[in-house]
Amino acid sequence: MPLYEQLHAYARDRLWSMYPNRFDCNGPMAVHILDDMWAQTWHDRFKHLIPYPDAPLVNIAELLLAKQCVDLYAMTPKFWARSLFIKPTDRAVVCHAGSIDMEYYDDYRIKMCAEINNDYYCTIHHEMGHIEYYMSYDKRQPFAFQDGANSKLLEIQLQYLQLIRLGFLEQTAVHRHYQINFLLRLALEKVAFLPFSYVMDKYRFLLFPNQSDRQNELNSVWWDLHIKY
Repeated sequence: MPLYEQLHAYARDRLWSMYPNRFDCNGPMAVHILDDMWAQTWHDRFKHLIPYPDAPLVNIAELLLAKQCVDLYAMTPKFWARSLFIKPTDRAVVCHAGSIDMEYYDDYRIKMCAEINNDYYCTIHHEMGHIEYYMSYDKRQPFAFQDGANSKLLEIQLQYLQLIRLGFLEQTAVHRHYQINFLLRLALEKVAFLPFSYVMDKYRFLLFPNQSDRQNELNSVWWDLHIKY
């Protein structure tokens, strides 16, 4: 993947300048340097990799605190009463974000442990996309036909044009440097994820037919694949 190779080389060069002689400047990067336990996304390092610091991306968290909404359609009372938005302190929960159709006319829910920041702003739009699909389809249809017609649409990223439309970003702020910073931030999340997802499936399918020694090779096989891809 030429695009991934270029992204990897760029990130490695910038991080090596921060941590000289901590890893091979011509080889793979150490996972812990990427600030992600699995190295599946690198966007937490964006502030150290930003090519044009003079054009910082808009801080959506500050704007959301002032605006108090994201300008989506009003939801049902049950949605607000039965969804989980903040991590509870009295019990353990799975915080991975998800949307649920309870198969009743007006009972749709979101489960997530959200914070007010850019990442969760994108996540809530993604989950609300599922909810909008649930609300739009005829409940008399089989369940399989009540999901999104095109799953790719749910993966579309919130672009700066949408931020302008919502009043979160001024048109004059979007110049060449801002666009490059925006695209790099997106690549650190989405392009960097591609090899990880491939390795994950590759690893799984080696385990299913017992093509690796489960007693002695589980860890080494994973890291061999990780370094290779």
